[in-house]
Amino acid sequence: MPPPKDPRALWVCYTPPAATEDPAFYPAFKARLDPYVAELRKHGLQKFAYLYGFDERQKEYYKGIDDLWRKLKADFPDIPVMTTAMMYRDMAKNPTNPPPYTLTTDWYCPLTSVYKPELSEKLRQQGKQVWWYTCCGPTYPYANMASLEYPWIEGRILGWMTHLYRADGFLFWHVNYWHGNPCLDESDTFFPDWHTYSGLHMPGDGIFLYPGKDHVLPSIRLAQVRDGVEDYEWLQLAAAKAGAAKADAESRTLIESMTKYTRDPAALRAARTRLAALIDRK
Repeated sequence: MPPPKDPRALWVCYTPPAATEDPAFYPAFKARLDPYVAELRKHGLQKFAYLYGFDERQKEYYKGIDDLWRKLKADFPDIPVMTTAMMYRDMAKNPTNPPPYTLTTDWYCPLTSVYKPELSEKLRQQGKQVWWYTCCGPTYPYANMASLEYPWIEGRILGWMTHLYRADGFLFWHVNYWHGNPCLDESDTFFPDWHTYSGLHMPGDGIFLYPGKDHVLPSIRLAQVRDGVEDYEWLQLAAAKAGAAKADAESRTLIESMTKYTRDPAALRAARTRLAALIDRK
């Protein structure tokens, strides 16, 4: 999707709080969405879509978010609204008295380090979803795969954690944040002028793919994330075949808590072999 001429019309992630009160904002934004939603509905794909905005915004945005969500839900009732705004974090701090304007969101997405299983289950009972995400944080001892310097297995173990803690989905902010770097010449292996740091100077953050001269190049970290997704699917199959308790028990051989988990590839491979036996059982 090309950037809009008026940035207020699309980039809701970084909308200033006052912008949603501008009477010109919502008609312009809806006009941008209408043809895309129509195309999704035409092909029956709206069930896979969601509207995302207000990236990591604080409480001064909550009323504007609430107002916008209500309008979007009226016009696009079949498309859920999702945010990484700090609503979930604030509810976790005060679960018995949630801040105003926090409950119109359909899908919440906190950092993995903020995620609370009990709160998440309560929200799901209200028809919500709770995803989670990593970016430049959380850092050690939490699992993450954003940096080139993190153990690669952490990108895979996140798949097991997503199953064990019942997160509804995993969000990552970017995979090809190339900073204007040139395409890579694959005849060489030394690229001293190719920058891999993000805005916070974390090496590799937002870069899971690399630009070749005529095709996209995958990374080892992306392969680990892919394998973690496959492990997640195996856990779902094992739970369906042998019961959730047994699939969870295999997860717990690798994961004691969000900050205590194995980084031993042999232990992970052994757990995956046992999963295969659960899936294959008569």
